[in-house]
Amino acid sequence: MSNTQEPELTPNVEGLEADSRFVPRWTGCTGLFNEADGGNRRENEEVHYRKHAVIGREWEAQISISEYRSLATRHLNSVDADHVIELCQTEDLAVVKYNLESGELGIARGDDGTIKTFFRPRDVAYVLRKVDAGAWGEPALADGFETSELSLAISDDAHIAYLFARFEHLAIELPAHAHLVVAGFAEGSSVASEMLSMLARLGEYRFCVFELQRRVLTEAQAEILFARRKKIVGATASFEALERYRARELTEAIAADLETSIAAQELLWRDAATLIGNGDEFEDALDRRQILGYALLELRVLQLHRRLLELDIQAYEYRVSKSDIHLRSVFYQLAVSFSYQETHLVSPEAFFWRRMGKNIS
Repeated sequence: MSNTQEPELTPNVEGLEADSRFVPRWTGCTGLFNEADGGNRRENEEVHYRKHAVIGREWEAQISISEYRSLATRHLNSVDADHVIELCQTEDLAVVKYNLESGELGIARGDDGTIKTFFRPRDVAYVLRKVDAGAWGEPALADGFETSELSLAISDDAHIAYLFARFEHLAIELPAHAHLVVAGFAEGSSVASEMLSMLARLGEYRFCVFELQRRVLTEAQAEILFARRKKIVGATASFEALERYRARELTEAIAADLETSIAAQELLWRDAATLIGNGDEFEDALDRRQILGYALLELRVLQLHRRLLELDIQAYEYRVSKSDIHLRSVFYQLAVSFSYQETHLVSPEAFFWRRMGKNIS
């Protein structure tokens, strides 16, 4: 048995809990969903439940609408300083709570305690983007959650600074995530819902490296890039080990997660006008499409290297391209309705729906 110390399964948050700005204090959630425009609370609750628990399958086990409501209420009333951070939504002063351990995120009105949304973005980068943009709380969180000054000052080129910032976030997330997935396989537990997210991070990591290497970097920037890549080596090695020793189980897990995620995209964008009720949900929907896109990008590259050939990637990509027709048809309407402005400075050419968001005024 190896004596190597196992990595932590959560990002480094040392010092965050001690910062009084982010310690959870609010406990006023009523357990009722906020009334949506043109609807009632029950309809609003059903829309959120269907989107996140049924179609999105953000919780590994199927949960009922009453369980979804209970989870949301318990989460928003939690004052667990070890795992929960509390922020404020600057637009309407709503309470935002994010659980660092479970990945659950809830938003509630501070005045009447009604629930605006409850879901699992499964990616701390979602929270980071909101904080960095000034939409939630302070623009600078503590250790491991802020966009480091090094990344922001590393270049006058906004694209290079953005790529380094994303690269740093991946260096924090990937080793822990890879450990979680590998441990799940070793224990025989189901980790299909985590596999696609891991592939997406590997795909984005590959994309960031490619984009940075094709730009003119200084010697100092090249050294930083090399140092960050060393942090991710363990994650790529973990995936290769799974591929070598548990190939059949790995292929089945990826196929199952692809099927679930693509089916969710097909349903979501077909009924987007009904299922997406606010700007946060719209951005989350785009993030989930991005996760799928980066995962497919990674799988395509792996197959070019004669790996995971049992997966019919072309068939999956065809289904996604058909789903994207619906995405294109509703994108502009939803973006204008929610005053959405894309903040991703660099993305693969295939992510046309991200580029569209940069032209919304």
